[in-house]
Amino acid sequence: MDELMAKLPKNTVISDIPSFSGSRYAKYENRILEANEIINKLADKHNIALAKLHERVAANHGLRTFAADLFHPSDYGYRNNWLPAFMDRINNEF
Repeated sequence: MDELMAKLPKNTVISDIPSFSGSRYAKYENRILEANEIINKLADKHNIALAKLHERVAANHGLRTFAADLFHPSDYGYRNNWLPAFMDRINNEF
């Protein structure tokens, strides 16, 4: 991750890993939080804009936000979680 982030173009916006709470992968939530700590530190180190996707998804999850596979976001999930998480960061960054 450190090497990858060092090579990202200026003005790149990335996200942390979304929350899996409420999904069939909720048991991995602690690992996601650990990974997000690393992502946050490296984004700070490399001055990369970070969309807080985990926070957004955790605050607004439910069956409606997941696709039929109960893993990927539904159209509703993209529209109400992913898009706002990225747009908030983009609007604050640029």
